[in-house]
Amino acid sequence: MHFSLEKIRFMSPLAVALLVLLLQPANGQPVAPPTPNEQAVLPDRVRDRPEIGKADATEFFQSQKLVQCCEAINEGDADKLKSLLKDKVDLNATGLGGTTLLHWALAKNQFEAFKLLLEHGASPDLALTHSMPGLAGHFIEGDSVLMTAVAFGMSRLKFFLHALPYTKQPNQKRRNGQTILMVYVNRLADVQVSTIEAILQAKVDVNLQDKKGMTACHYAIQWNHANVCVYLIEHGADWTIKDQKGNALSDLIALELRRERTGRFGEDLHREFDMLLSKIKQLNRDEDKAPPRP
Repeated sequence: MHFSLEKIRFMSPLAVALLVLLLQPANGQPVAPPTPNEQAVLPDRVRDRPEIGKADATEFFQSQKLVQCCEAINEGDADKLKSLLKDKVDLNATGLGGTTLLHWALAKNQFEAFKLLLEHGASPDLALTHSMPGLAGHFIEGDSVLMTAVAFGMSRLKFFLHALPYTKQPNQKRRNGQTILMVYVNRLADVQVSTIEAILQAKVDVNLQDKKGMTACHYAIQWNHANVCVYLIEHGADWTIKDQKGNALSDLIALELRRERTGRFGEDLHREFDMLLSKIKQLNRDEDKAPPRP
């Protein structure tokens, strides 16, 4: 829209004011039309955004079918959801902030609905485009449903384990470079080797490094999971990789051993680290004796 200065001179003050309001973009920024799958522009502050699973589904999705699916999930009605899914629902359509139906089922802790959605083709690899409030702040920009599930820790571990075979991006990373394996080792105090095994079966690269240069083994040592580190080494982890500070696993173990530890737990942990350090030293000796690689 173009108005010459000559025309504006002959306009009334009220008309000029109205013209200014019409031409002025909201908040000083160009007003973008809503995307097909988003009903509103997200507020700048995360805490001002609607909460996944608590706010009304119409704040997240324009599609009436998706809203009805959310309502079925809210009610814990698997039969109703199954009936709705017969009507060609796009299970990978994204709503506000990149939210999907899987995010909704995860937030509502509706495991049967979560399983049903996966079985009908919902992808656990779709990532949020914006951080969203909800449940201890685990809905983070760039995280997929799979990553969000493991970040919840024990409270959503079964969701993570069920989604794991469906992933087509086993080596996906968070913004800090951490893989699902690293997040699992970081999040749970009681790390289970059986879960590590499931993660490795999904073809996660055990030697990937995050933005600090750390591997899953580095984190296992940092959180005193010596048995996990042994298991990872036995399944292909490179014990010689150094983080950005120049620390290989042996350096981190030596650091842990120097820390004062008391009581039975301290003695057991000291023994485990001693055994792990001995194993790494033996591996280094074996490596030195091995013929040069072609």
